[in-house]
Amino acid sequence: MGSPAFSEADEREGSRLGQRIERHLKESFMKWRQSRTTWNRYSSTKLRSLLPLLEERRVDGSPSLVHDEHLGELREILKSYEMTGFPLHQPYSTLDSVLESVYSTGLHTIDTPEVQFALGAYAKAYPASIFSLWIYIAALHPIK
Repeated sequence: MGSPAFSEADEREGSRLGQRIERHLKESFMKWRQSRTTWNRYSSTKLRSLLPLLEERRVDGSPSLVHDEHLGELREILKSYEMTGFPLHQPYSTLDSVLESVYSTGLHTIDTPEVQFALGAYAKAYPASIFSLWIYIAALHPIK
């Protein structure tokens, strides 16, 4: 009896999935807030760029997911903003489970003046259509 045949990892599908999830999360986040939502694109890009590195550290079995590059990127954001946020990691199963995870953080309830939000998503593809999903979400308050 031969071993089961698994499809190879499809990096393009992982990229499309990450983009689709990020778009749905932003749309849902704005509905949950029921008030004006300002997205900080610069910070979203910075946070999104950290997600593949977090996946690499997780796979390598590193004792700490945080590394110098991660801290450097966060310092760039923290020069201008106070930040409340964190990365979330889960296997991708359904969009509803992803939405539930982000909703349960409660970040959408932050409704202080001048608050901005940053969000990035990354899906790493593995064989057999398995995806490791990372989401970085943060609320940013300008430093005066």
